[in-house]
Amino acid sequence: MKLSDLIVKENSHNPFVFILGIVAITVSIATMIILTTSLRLNEESIKKILKDKKHQLESQTAIMEYELKRIMKDYGYNIQIISKDLDLNQYYNQGYADAMMPENYLDLILETSIPIEHLYFTVEGKMYWAEANQRRVYILGQSSEKRGGLEDTREAEIQNAPPPGTAKLGYHLWTSLGLNPGDRFWLGGMSFQLRDCEPYRGTQKDISIILSIEDAQSILGTGKKISSINAIKVYQEDIGYADLEKDILSLLPEAQIILLENKLTTMTKSRNSAREAGEKMIAHETLHQQLFLQRLRVMNSWLIPLLLILGFALIAFLFYLNNRDRRREFALLRVLGFSNNKIIRIFLMKSIFMGLLGALIGLVSGYIFLFYIKNYPVNFYSLSLIVEPFMIIIVLLSTPLLTLAAGFIPSLSATRLDPVKIFQEFY
Repeated sequence: MKLSDLIVKENSHNPFVFILGIVAITVSIATMIILTTSLRLNEESIKKILKDKKHQLESQTAIMEYELKRIMKDYGYNIQIISKDLDLNQYYNQGYADAMMPENYLDLILETSIPIEHLYFTVEGKMYWAEANQRRVYILGQSSEKRGGLEDTREAEIQNAPPPGTAKLGYHLWTSLGLNPGDRFWLGGMSFQLRDCEPYRGTQKDISIILSIEDAQSILGTGKKISSINAIKVYQEDIGYADLEKDILSLLPEAQIILLENKLTTMTKSRNSAREAGEKMIAHETLHQQLFLQRLRVMNSWLIPLLLILGFALIAFLFYLNNRDRRREFALLRVLGFSNNKIIRIFLMKSIFMGLLGALIGLVSGYIFLFYIKNYPVNFYSLSLIVEPFMIIIVLLSTPLLTLAAGFIPSLSATRLDPVKIFQEFY
């Protein structure tokens, strides 16, 4: 009788052991396929989600960058350049810059190609007005307006400096002194004609005297020094303010720059805040997903080996019980002339066949279950997404070898039985 016929008869003789062994292998392989493939699909899905979120953040940032460039054309940066020696705490407390800079700083800026819509400088300070009962007043000298790096005039001047010999008075000064436009008054030994009366502002400007830059320098005794340079609507193709600040400070190393708040800076802050919030959200989501995947990997690291060990231990136990209950049949085969090697080959081939069939059923059932729980349509793309050829090859090669190892020791013990003792035991 052929070896293959003996294997078929062996399986059909005791189908319970064969079927139970197939079930054990199928459950182990199917569970392993489900767990490993689910982990891989989760990793790929999480990578795609995070990639999409990063792409979405980049797209939103690009839109905001475009919007900022559009706003840049309308607003630009507003900056104030003051002396490096000026303490900002003192500046904000007293409300004016008392540290001076050379007047030629303005010429240095004008020589650059930095596009500036409105550029002017000031000199400022406080003094006691001897001709008005020693009241303390704020002197503000303003220069005429310049334009830096612009070929065409895009806007009307916003800085209306008074001509020499004229002045503007703050609300509290002209009202308390009873002065009106056209009246003349004395300041620091110089006669001025009141050009404009400023409206009520509720600020330091209500006690201010606004003069031409030359008259203010003479009254305050600063010579050719200035307090600040004001650049309104500084246009920059690159949104980065840091580059603009670097360019100006390279020209004016003894100066410092204050970025004044406007719509552009507000939008820039909003853009940066939104981008930082998006990056933090993605970082948090990445950490959360990594922890989730780590938990899955830890679970798989002990659950899959445990299931495989239990499955193949069950197969070894079934072989042991089968061989113990069929000792008479083994003894009869020995009497009929079957060698030990042939008897071992019968059971080892049975083990290999059982492992191969169980692996095939486990692979098919595992992938079918994944299609069902993932609700994937049955098509070539879904198959390529779920089915991993390398995993199939590994399972089909390793499972028969494992079942072969599980059945080897019980099969070997069956060949060591003494036929005479077996027949004496049963007869």
